[in-house]
Amino acid sequence: MKPKSGDTVYVLHRVCTDDGEELESSYGKKQPFRFTVDSNRVIAAMNSAVKTLEKGEKATVKVPPEEAHGNYDTIKRRRVRKTTFYNGIEVGQTITFQGDLGEPVPAKVISEEEDFYILDMNHPLAGKGLVVDVELVDFTEESDGVPFI
Repeated sequence: MKPKSGDTVYVLHRVCTDDGEELESSYGKKQPFRFTVDSNRVIAAMNSAVKTLEKGEKATVKVPPEEAHGNYDTIKRRRVRKTTFYNGIEVGQTITFQGDLGEPVPAKVISEEEDFYILDMNHPLAGKGLVVDVELVDFTEESDGVPFI
């Protein structure tokens, strides 16, 4: 029997970049990671993979950059006058702006010119693919319709 939309699943998982950097893992934790299938609370690749598994089965899914955090986009680099900042900032530092809707927008200072800083507003994982390992430990069928993340 395989989980379906609305079921709560308990999984062991590992997410790495395609070059092997581990981003997160539930291996070695006291309890498996749990989420509700199709709740849009986990990466789509893990959600899709878990629906193909039976208890005890494992899957590895490779996620291309465009389906992960997007391709690297040079348009998201900005030249910002140094006078914009009250205090000096340094190359390599990540700063946060407030977006149009009040949301935080992180930017990494990637270089410095005479009167400008060059900021990169791409997601830190833009341009990187992901490898998702998932093992279905258990699941419970939907009962009350309240998703658990």
